[in-house]
Amino acid sequence: PAIARPVIKGLGSNRIVLAQDGILSNDLSSTSPDHAVSIEPYSAERIEILRGPQTVLYTSSISGGVINVAKNESFINKQTSDQYSAGLFLNSANLGRQANISALVPTGDFSFWTIAGFNQTEEVRSPIGILDNTSSDNKVLSVGTAYNIIDLSVAGYFETFNLDYGVPGGFLGSHPNGADIEIQKNDYNLRLDYHLHYDFLDNIEMLFQRSYYHHTEFESNGAIAAQFVNRM
Repeated sequence: PAIARPVIKGLGSNRIVLAQDGILSNDLSSTSPDHAVSIEPYSAERIEILRGPQTVLYTSSISGGVINVAKNESFINKQTSDQYSAGLFLNSANLGRQANISALVPTGDFSFWTIAGFNQTEEVRSPIGILDNTSSDNKVLSVGTAYNIIDLSVAGYFETFNLDYGVPGGFLGSHPNGADIEIQKNDYNLRLDYHLHYDFLDNIEMLFQRSYYHHTEFESNGAIAAQFVNRM
């Protein structure tokens, strides 16, 4: 249940690219069906599905499309009033509980924001029994600041994503006795937007990201079966 990756017209895995705020997601979800996506969707402002020529902005080798999750875009633009939101969810099928909060406070030409959330689930329950090793624990924290004057916007923000989840055993192609997977991802982002208002060139946008991704898989006996580290 902790693993879900989009499928567009029958195309999935590495035929679909996932991005957050216009920057490619640095994870291993496209390499194996038991690897989770490192994007928390609840706090998304919108989700864009891009197909055709627009996809070359992200990659030149995608046949399915690009899914971009916009989470911080409205915070980056100039704001004039405080913004707060909160949500609480409960699930009966896996005794899940989820809570998310976000806050933005503008001060003059600056604005400061934070997004925090957690999502915890127990084993999946059904009329025929409990599916062992399907619990999950996900925590996300994002903090950032933006500076806006006339036609210039500069924003920097940091996000940490932590997910621990179980993979049940006994399925073809999976770990025979199940496995536990831990994912930790830290993103450092800097974004600059400058509006020129020329007929031939209206806007310049620059995105910079430093990403650290750490993925560890534990077998049922506690031994480390695989470890992946990806830095971008």
